[in-house]
Amino acid sequence: MTTAPKKRMTNERDFVPDPNYVAADPEKEKLLLDLACMITNRIKAKLTHSVKTEDPEYWMLDELLTKEEVKFMLSFKKTRVGYKPEVLAKKNSMTLEETQKMIDHLCWIGLIEMNRENPENEKQYNVPIFVPGSAEFMMMNDELTTAHPKLATFFNLMTQ
Repeated sequence: MTTAPKKRMTNERDFVPDPNYVAADPEKEKLLLDLACMITNRIKAKLTHSVKTEDPEYWMLDELLTKEEVKFMLSFKKTRVGYKPEVLAKKNSMTLEETQKMIDHLCWIGLIEMNRENPENEKQYNVPIFVPGSAEFMMMNDELTTAHPKLATFFNLMTQ
């Protein structure tokens, strides 16, 4: 049984992934697919772990993140669960300074958000889902959207 191709509203200026794409780093590909499944708001894809390399979750994360950043984000295990920097440093075998630098960069991208929703009112960080969440944060970053025009297509596809 074959499945019908996804019908999505796009135009000629939208990014279209290469159908012959082969990841340069198979380990990063697997990690990215795991992260995309963790963050996606597409319930069927999340529950069946069926995000593929041609899906917007994958190709946008691949363009934005290094393998180390992907591993760091996977250390959250779930979306919308807050961790303090000290906990993230320990989970990732990093110094607090290295951890904060990683957090700051991922917050700037829009893939991690900060809140103080804990009894101590201290900063903690979590990975939001794409929509609503990081897709909007990324689109509000002019510098990021200028450097990565595929973000417009990503946002369009993730909100359909």
